[in-house]
Amino acid sequence: MINTNDQDVFEELRALLNHYQRGNAWQPYVDQSLVGTGQVSQAAIIGQDGSVWAISPGFQLKNGEGNKIVNFFKDPSGTSASGMTIAGKKYFTLRADDRSIYGKKALGSGGVILVKTSKTVIIGLYEEGQQPGNAAAVVEGVADYLINNGY
Repeated sequence: MINTNDQDVFEELRALLNHYQRGNAWQPYVDQSLVGTGQVSQAAIIGQDGSVWAISPGFQLKNGEGNKIVNFFKDPSGTSASGMTIAGKKYFTLRADDRSIYGKKALGSGGVILVKTSKTVIIGLYEEGQQPGNAAAVVEGVADYLINNGY
């Protein structure tokens, strides 16, 4: 029998395996282009299948959250009614369309920016002291770059 902690470990190992199978090609986008700007505290890039391509240390998507995040874009307005849960934290939706979904933490300050490209969803979290507009510009900018390069 697998307990919840074991499932979390398996999910983390699966994410690491996906990361190494991709040859670390995506990690610099997370480390340098997103978190490295200082405008985003944690970030991830996931595929349209919900798999983690790259993720910042300490940021862990819970079991099935990658797929849920991808599915948010199938009905972006649906997130307005129910909100979103990302990495176990609840967010209220501030804005949602086919490309971008912006959310604010239900408890405390900070928020999330989700941007969809043809092959990925970029996730950027910001905390107290980081400006939502700056975080959005960084995440949207990485998305624009990926879109312009066929992703």
